[in-house]
Amino acid sequence: MGNNELDPQTVETIFDLVKGTPERQIDNANTLDTKMVQVFSAAGVVIGLLGLSSGNLAHSKWITACLIGALFSYGVTAGVAFFHLRPKPFRRSLHGDTLWKETWKLTPTEVQHTVIADVEKAYSHNIPLLRGKSRTLRIAVLATAIEVILVGLALLLSRLV
Repeated sequence: MGNNELDPQTVETIFDLVKGTPERQIDNANTLDTKMVQVFSAAGVVIGLLGLSSGNLAHSKWITACLIGALFSYGVTAGVAFFHLRPKPFRRSLHGDTLWKETWKLTPTEVQHTVIADVEKAYSHNIPLLRGKSRTLRIAVLATAIEVILVGLALLLSRLV
């Protein structure tokens, strides 16, 4: 075979390996979105604990600093959650009418090759979006952890003052 000819077995092997990749990426994005909603919900519950506490929380500069820090951390979590959950243009590979329009006159091997090339484009487009979602989730988890520590510290200090 010449360098420009497609080896049907190679094309079929690669096709079998990559054909569902964009759909899996979109499923991963949905999973990250679900986790972000859970983290943001937890942050809301933690900040709500301050409302259940007695009025002793404003008697000390340290308590006030903890409360301001906790509120700031909650704000970071809320902002990051908003950024994370906004709609993003994930790309799928060729399907249905698009596949037919673009490949109806090709051989089966050429169709698989076309789909492989399109999956590669979709993967390249989607992977930075997934990395961004992963990064924003890590930031939200860290901000929520800081919020939990500061709220807990404020509540503890309020009992000691």
